[in-house]
Amino acid sequence: MKTRLSLALATLFALSCIHTVHEDPRPPVTLPEAFAQGSGGEVGADRWWEAFQDPELNRIVEKALEGNLEMFGAWARIDQANAIAIQARSAWYPNLSANADYGYNRSVFFAGDLGKLEQETHNYNLGLGMSYEVDIWGKIKSMVDASDRDVEATRQDLESMAMTLVAQVTEVWFSLVEMEAQMDLLQRQIEINRTYRDLVEARFGQGMATALDVFQQRQQVEAVRAQMPQVEAGLHVLRHQLAVLLGKPPSEKVAHVSKILPVPPPLPTTGLPADVIGNRPDVKSAQLRVVSTDHRIGMAKKDMLPSFRLNFNVGFTAQDITQLFDNWIFGLGAGLLAPLLDGGRRLAEVDRVIAQRLELIGRYGQVVLNALKEVEDALVQERKQLEYLEGLQGQLDVVRSALEVARDRYAGGLIDYLPVLTALQSVQAIERSELTARRQALSYRIQLCRAIGGDWTGELERPEPPYEKDPAEQAGEGQ
Repeated sequence: MKTRLSLALATLFALSCIHTVHEDPRPPVTLPEAFAQGSGGEVGADRWWEAFQDPELNRIVEKALEGNLEMFGAWARIDQANAIAIQARSAWYPNLSANADYGYNRSVFFAGDLGKLEQETHNYNLGLGMSYEVDIWGKIKSMVDASDRDVEATRQDLESMAMTLVAQVTEVWFSLVEMEAQMDLLQRQIEINRTYRDLVEARFGQGMATALDVFQQRQQVEAVRAQMPQVEAGLHVLRHQLAVLLGKPPSEKVAHVSKILPVPPPLPTTGLPADVIGNRPDVKSAQLRVVSTDHRIGMAKKDMLPSFRLNFNVGFTAQDITQLFDNWIFGLGAGLLAPLLDGGRRLAEVDRVIAQRLELIGRYGQVVLNALKEVEDALVQERKQLEYLEGLQGQLDVVRSALEVARDRYAGGLIDYLPVLTALQSVQAIERSELTARRQALSYRIQLCRAIGGDWTGELERPEPPYEKDPAEQAGEGQ
């Protein structure tokens, strides 16, 4: 009998150790040794928006991190995950409960010659009960470890959201700057076109130009002026978008925008692919969720093993309340509960969690691939965009020279006005394209910095809930 009991215990212990958790699982993809377009070295993208040296941009980024309502929701999700972790840890402690009850019973019966009899009884009970599950196989520990990894993953989700938010705010900011610069450029182009119009009209008055020349130049003035409403509409839409990102009503003015796009700072070093995926909170989150599910596999397997419980009861009982504390009861027990037949429910749970882990491993690998792709995309797009800008600048230099020659020849009466008009239209179109292209180059830099990641998000602290602020105080912050 002793031998059989020892063999049974040894078998149960072996079953409790059949699952090994990997706390740092490798992604199911092969990482390249280096980025095709990267610069190697140590990753250098922390608080990257400060490299643009724009104090107003720095201010609104901080305001967005404090006031964005989606970020507020992400902080609340961390609270939820912490609460679930506390619930999991509660299984390590005894469950203590108190009870107090009163019962009354009245019975009527016939007792032969004695006739009908009545009997009344009162029952008073007061006591404490405690139950405790001994974590022999580590099932509760697996549940706690899984919950802890979920908390860490939720924090990484928040940090990933913060990185995305900063990139969105910076993108909108430079789009606003571009729109302001476009408005300024259109105003200058309208003035230049009016000057040419006045010149052509003066020559027409002297009989040196045709009515067609006058109408063509007037049309050029109106064509440029017609673009103003669209730019103004885009400017308002971007202001609305920025206000909402900062957690403000869309009509509220939240920043003073300049009209000059900055020169991109030096290209940050990308590091190695392994450095980048270690620097990305979305990758860390995906990895932690794999680990969490790994712990849940162990928990599901250990749930198939017997559980050992301790029970303790102490209390008082009496039929007369004045005698309640004279009669007391005490009980102590221990029990082993072993699942025998459950219709395959526990085994199915093991299979479900194993399949879930496989799903999360695939998702983990996809997140890693997307991270590497974002870096490669941003690197090649910025490099090609700079080449495109060089080409635009070359075109602009040539067309400006052509405009100057055409204007001089037209003033000398050597050509008609069409070459001047054509060159003028080309100059102004390329000027607008060049401005948009410079903003797009900044956009690719923003995408690169976000793709590289960083550890600045680890310093994030929970802001004050926006709905607890005084409305007058919120209005003052927006000014």
